[in-house]
Amino acid sequence: VQFLSAMVDGKRRKFQVSFDSPFALVYKESDPDAGVLYLRGNVINVSDLTSIPRPPPNALQTRCAAMIPYATIRERGFHAVGDEPIVVLQVEEESRFGLSEVVRAIPSESVTLEGEAQYNFTEQEFAAVIASILKDEIHCGEGSNFVTPRKAQSTIRDFSFAKALSIYRQLLEREYGAYMVFFYFDGSQCFVGATPERQLTVTPETQEVRMNPIAGTFRKKLHSVRPAPDQATDFLDFLTDEKEINELFMCVDEELKMMSRICREGGEVVGPLIKEMPFVIHTEYELVGSAKGKDPIDLFRSTMFCPTVLGSPLGNAARVVSKYESGSRSYYSGAFMLWGHRNEMEWLDSCIAIRTLEISKTGLVTARVGATLVRDSKPESEVAECNAKLRGVWRTFEGPSAEQPAKVATHIAPETLHAKLQVRNQRVGSFWLKAQVVPAHQPRAALLMDNEDDFVRMLSFILEHLGYKTEVEPYKTFRSKWETAHPNTLVVIGPGPGDPNNEAHPKMRTIAGLVKDIAASSSKILGVCLGHQFLCKNMGFPVCQQPFPTQGVQKTVDVFGAPEEVAFYNSFCPRYTAEVAQNFQGMETSLRDDDLLAVRIPRKMCSVQFHPESVLTRNNLQVVSSLILPLEIAEIEK
Repeated sequence: VQFLSAMVDGKRRKFQVSFDSPFALVYKESDPDAGVLYLRGNVINVSDLTSIPRPPPNALQTRCAAMIPYATIRERGFHAVGDEPIVVLQVEEESRFGLSEVVRAIPSESVTLEGEAQYNFTEQEFAAVIASILKDEIHCGEGSNFVTPRKAQSTIRDFSFAKALSIYRQLLEREYGAYMVFFYFDGSQCFVGATPERQLTVTPETQEVRMNPIAGTFRKKLHSVRPAPDQATDFLDFLTDEKEINELFMCVDEELKMMSRICREGGEVVGPLIKEMPFVIHTEYELVGSAKGKDPIDLFRSTMFCPTVLGSPLGNAARVVSKYESGSRSYYSGAFMLWGHRNEMEWLDSCIAIRTLEISKTGLVTARVGATLVRDSKPESEVAECNAKLRGVWRTFEGPSAEQPAKVATHIAPETLHAKLQVRNQRVGSFWLKAQVVPAHQPRAALLMDNEDDFVRMLSFILEHLGYKTEVEPYKTFRSKWETAHPNTLVVIGPGPGDPNNEAHPKMRTIAGLVKDIAASSSKILGVCLGHQFLCKNMGFPVCQQPFPTQGVQKTVDVFGAPEEVAFYNSFCPRYTAEVAQNFQGMETSLRDDDLLAVRIPRKMCSVQFHPESVLTRNNLQVVSSLILPLEIAEIEK
């Protein structure tokens, strides 16, 4: 298409960016001095992450660039539809160019579509899908949030790959706030994206792994519709919106589950921050943990894929959304990944494949966008959010002169914005806001039942900080582990999705049988959320569906005499009855009306409906300590 020049080994070389062979162009706004990364090489298709070639270190910093399809999530044992391959560019040539040089070199061709875009759902149909997910999934305890996309397709008139590159030029010229702006040509199709969210970064120099949960979307208006200073006032009000706040904290919790699994040495939550883009402003946090001694590809696999494009708990979300999606997601909600060597150490950088166009060799262009659905979502509002995101994607076909909203955050004093954001951290568990160190001496043992929610990993992480050596075991294989565990082992019945009253469900039957036998034994027991419901149900208390779910909600409750701000993620709750309670001598309870929020029998069991491990529980260590201390009295006395 054009010639670009760059200094290589002290000499100026020219590069032809053409479509004769596969190549990629990558720009990161956070590192503008690095310019635009240019990669060229051969493409291979592989079926799994392990099959991505791992050549020895060489002079090139970047070994490969890869488009990872959503279906790769099956490597984590989760359900997915689709058979798209992982498209790997094996890098043979690498250089960097100045941003302005790249923009000048890429042709600015007119790119127009053949007629109106075609959607897999009309707005009314998509609103109906959203309403069904709210009613039949979130309200029935299948998860706290879900993301399902709306797909749009059209054809570029008089298509050539040069026109696809012109789209990339527009993104470089007009896009801001994106984590990566990339163009990837694999020899037969193009991927053009300006994605706001990091998937995972592994930095060898600092031995850090970073993730970047983003949620909460403020939709900007054209300056001619509402002046930017007025929108700045609107945005400050938006930052206090409970629905948007809780949406972000739910995503933080879900990614903390992953970090608790992969970074056992500890980490911290940084933020909140904002990310302004041309048509929207997002709120976000950064999660930082230790990557020391860890394989980057294993870390990447363990974090597929961000809850902001799927839901939580992640495994069940993958199953649920497939019910509402007629076909494959293709590469949407997968990732674009760079992987290489630097200073004889491996590094990895990746972004979520959202706000990304898939363009075939015939000019068929496909885009998908979704919105995070939570308990108090309004279908019409979520449809409007998707439309705003689609406008941001499709605006590249409106030409460089098309009007776009003005920047809004620049009209807010930095100290005002910082103060407004920091108010959110007043409700966050301080345990997660600072770096943690696991004690070397762990004299006690805990066995945790994984009921398909990695909140159990956060519980495990906190218990290790309280001096426990922990082991997490799936409910399907839990019995044999429990039967051979030391008698003094603390048994934790963990949280999970589903209806505990659904006795026809194999999972619920299995957990009910386990809880019955564990409760009849001499084991010390801690139950959380679903575990609490099963323990109470086993005692004889009824477990009822709530009129309205409390997924991702912080409430101040009495925890055995101590007021605590704790997190709830439940659609069901046990109900207190005096007739059942009188059968258990010495039992203590915490009630809200008839809702049985906590129950304790000293030296034997304690269970709670809330999540003491969540980022929305203010005093994580203190609350968990107070729950397990009465169970350990006999051991302490010894």
